[in-house]
Amino acid sequence: WVHVMEPRVFIRGTDTYSTLENPVPAPILRKSFDLPFSPDTASISICASGLYELYINGKNITRGFLCPYFSNPAQRLYYDVYDIAPYLTTGKNAIAVILGNGFAKQDTTNWNFNAFPHRAPLAMALTLDAEGQGKHFTLESDNSFKVHSSPIVYDMYRFGTIYDARMEIPGFSSPEFDDSRWENARLAEKPLGRITPSTAAPILTRQELTPVSIEKQEDFYYFHNNEGQPFPFTYVQSGWVYDFGCSRAGVCRLKIKGRAGQQITLRHGEALRDGKFNMNSIYTIKPDHEAFLPLFQADTYILKGGEEEIFVPSFTYHGFRYVLVEGINDDQATEDLLTFLVFNSRFEQRSNFLCSDPVVNQLYDMAIEADLSNFHHFPTDCPQREKNGWTGDISVSACQLLMSFACSENFRIWLENVQSSQLESGQIPAIVPTCGWGYA
Repeated sequence: WVHVMEPRVFIRGTDTYSTLENPVPAPILRKSFDLPFSPDTASISICASGLYELYINGKNITRGFLCPYFSNPAQRLYYDVYDIAPYLTTGKNAIAVILGNGFAKQDTTNWNFNAFPHRAPLAMALTLDAEGQGKHFTLESDNSFKVHSSPIVYDMYRFGTIYDARMEIPGFSSPEFDDSRWENARLAEKPLGRITPSTAAPILTRQELTPVSIEKQEDFYYFHNNEGQPFPFTYVQSGWVYDFGCSRAGVCRLKIKGRAGQQITLRHGEALRDGKFNMNSIYTIKPDHEAFLPLFQADTYILKGGEEEIFVPSFTYHGFRYVLVEGINDDQATEDLLTFLVFNSRFEQRSNFLCSDPVVNQLYDMAIEADLSNFHHFPTDCPQREKNGWTGDISVSACQLLMSFACSENFRIWLENVQSSQLESGQIPAIVPTCGWGYA
């Protein structure tokens, strides 16, 4: 049994929010505290206006990818509850949280995300509650939390991440870490949305895929405009294309050893053009953002050097089959350089289909894979271009999804967001969640 207290006091790590022109590193917020007893029960409730990763005493205990949920924080915010008794000890303990840009922090003109009137610096609230030996202990987020920039120097889940390992802070989430030189967090205004517990299924890895082929390619453009003309800033002199044999959704785990400052960029695409890596099939960025095409569906890692390094991008996901790797040497283009972590909301499959016609069987299998590749908290139209919860798409796919998977709770939560987005006139938008686009 865990006593759950709703998080109430919001704090923030920065005074500004991240944009494409002026990215703000993902903030780390942490606090050490003394627990005077060994807890029998202990819980943390954590709410964020974007996304988060939660660490207790040096261990990342986040329940899955992309927590807590994609929602408009001016309408609804969600919090997760963790049983943390196994991670606490008598004496000194520490909490640390890294915040990432969630639904309402996507800086693109598509669907008017950049015009969201309630954009604000990332904020979070948490409450820790523990009991044991007849004693009770409570801790809430406040401005005694310490804050520092993380190595995640840029993140937008519709684009990707940039991670500079040279900025890593060893032991930042351990109780012994000295944060005396860190700044104090700021109190933040509570977002306008209703705070709601999240009971959505976690987003977990269901497959780890290795490449079926690796090919060096030279002298090509990975983006062309609508007239077929290449964008000059998408020219690649030389890169390695990793083919994972099928299109899925998730991220790549990078494992590499190299020199400090070496920059590796992973570009994610689903098709080739004249045999060359190409991303035109997922081109949705409007012309005023063409200069930012190199960020789209791309994760960049800057090495600290000296030892084997492992990188898994936070706060993003991609739909892809092919990955163009830029910045590696020929001897670094090994089979184990990349592993495709396929992830989605984790449901039990509640039905199956098999018949004597292999074509129909394959169509069924493809439909199931499409379901999973497009289910990250709620069904989306695609995991690579838009990542939107189109209400029309969901209305025609819900019956099939409910017959195929035990996903009714995620649909219930999504319908909460539909309800929150409904106008007094009865209108609902074409996408849910929305920042205000789609009612026309």
